[in-house]
Amino acid sequence: MLETLSFLIFSVGIILIFCGILSFYLMKKEKQTDIRQLELEIYKQQLEEVSKDHQGGMLSVSEEAIAKKEIKKRILISDNVPKINFYHSSRNTNVIFTIFMLTFFVVSCSLIYSILGSYGQTDQPIKTRLYEINEFKKNRLSQKDAEQEISSTDQKLEYDKTYLDLIQKLREAVKQNGYDIVGLRLLVKYEISIEQFVDAHIAQKKLLEKLGNKATSEDYTDYAQILINAANGYISPAAELSLKKALTLDQNNRKARYLIGLLMAQTKRPDLALNIWNKMLTDIKNDDIWSSRIRIRIVDVERRAGLRND
Repeated sequence: MLETLSFLIFSVGIILIFCGILSFYLMKKEKQTDIRQLELEIYKQQLEEVSKDHQGGMLSVSEEAIAKKEIKKRILISDNVPKINFYHSSRNTNVIFTIFMLTFFVVSCSLIYSILGSYGQTDQPIKTRLYEINEFKKNRLSQKDAEQEISSTDQKLEYDKTYLDLIQKLREAVKQNGYDIVGLRLLVKYEISIEQFVDAHIAQKKLLEKLGNKATSEDYTDYAQILINAANGYISPAAELSLKKALTLDQNNRKARYLIGLLMAQTKRPDLALNIWNKMLTDIKNDDIWSSRIRIRIVDVERRAGLRND
C-alpha cells in the first residue's frame, strides 16, 4: 500500500511540474515585434559604419555619399512596405492550448501505462527474485510426491479385460526373460497405451539400466516424458536430470530442448524459457510439432517475462 501511494505521489508530482513549466511559458507576456523598427535600426547602424569608414580613410567622399544614398533609398522603400507586427497569442488562446496539452499528456501517459505498466505491483529487485526462485527450486515436489497427489484425484479409465490380460502376460514374460531390452521397449509402449505411466517409467528406467552407455538421447528424453505424464505435466527434479542427460548426448534434441524450456517456465524463469524457445523458432529447417507447441505457449511466457501486458 505504501509503495502504491508513493508511486501515485511521484506521478502526480511529475505531472504538476510539467503543468507549471508549460503554463509559465505559455502565459507569460511577449512584446510585439515591429519589423519596420528593426529595419530602421539596421540601416541606422549601416549609416554609422559608413561614416566611420570615411573617417578612417577607407572610403572617399564620393564613395561615402554613394553608400549613404543607397542606404537612404532602402529606407524609403521600406516605408512603402505594409507594417507587419508579430504578436504573442492571446491569453485565452494560451489557456485553451495549455488545457489541451495537459489533457493530452495525462491521457497518453495513462494509456501507455495501462499497456506497459502493472499498477499496484510491488518492486521486485533482481536479488530478491533470484533468491525466491532458488528457494522455489529447492522445495519442488519430488516425482513420488507429485504422483501421489495425482493418484488421489485421478479417475481410472476402463479398458477391455482381454487387452489388460495380454499386457499382464507381457509383464510376466519380460520378468521371466530377465527384463530383456526388446521386451522392455514393448512393455513401455503398452503401459503408455493404457496410461499406466508409473509402471511405464519404471520399465523405462530398467531399460536405461540395461542399455547403459548404449542409451541414446531419445531414450532419456522418453524417460523424462513418461515421468512428466505420470506427474500430469509437472517436470520433477528426476525428469530434469533425464532431460539434461539427453542434451548432453545430443544438444540438438528438439524435444528435450522444448521440455527444458517448459521447465524454466515452471520454475519461474520465463526469460530463460524464451531464450531457449526463440532459438528453436529461428531454425526454419525444423518447423515441427515442437515449434507448433512453442507458438501456443510463448505468448503466455512472454507475458510472464514482462514483454507483454495484453
